[in-house]
Amino acid sequence: MVSLIRMLPGVVLAMALCVGTSAVTAQAQTSGSIGFESAEASGQMHPIWTGCSIFFQGKNYECSVSGLDVPITGVARVTGMISNVKNIADVAGTYKPGKIDEGFGGGMHLKVENDKGVTMVLWPFMAANEIQVTGGGVKIELKKK
Repeated sequence: MVSLIRMLPGVVLAMALCVGTSAVTAQAQTSGSIGFESAEASGQMHPIWTGCSIFFQGKNYECSVSGLDVPITGVARVTGMISNVKNIADVAGTYKPGKIDEGFGGGMHLKVENDKGVTMVLWPFMAANEIQVTGGGVKIELKKK
């Protein structure tokens, strides 16, 4: 009986880890990442987005992006996390701005959501450290393979 009482905390911890791992696995299946960059010839506040890539469920998908401005001239890079994705086709669409999210550390992060419930938290990798959504929203289109 004494050994069972001593083992109980370990068993409870193991069960908690199993439940936590299942939750993380389920979340990983509905999440992905996105990244894009502008051309070197881009003007301030009017970037020409050239590269766009989505990583979802172990696969890379090419995309295009528009409706996102940055206050620098030249190359701008933006990356982000995508959540609530059931199917890669759900990522395509127009994203409306949410609130600025400072919960991911230093700098400004932008949260946007489309009409299918997919959310993206975006952050810039540039000196200005700021990104802005234009009036029509951020548009993501998947490219055909």
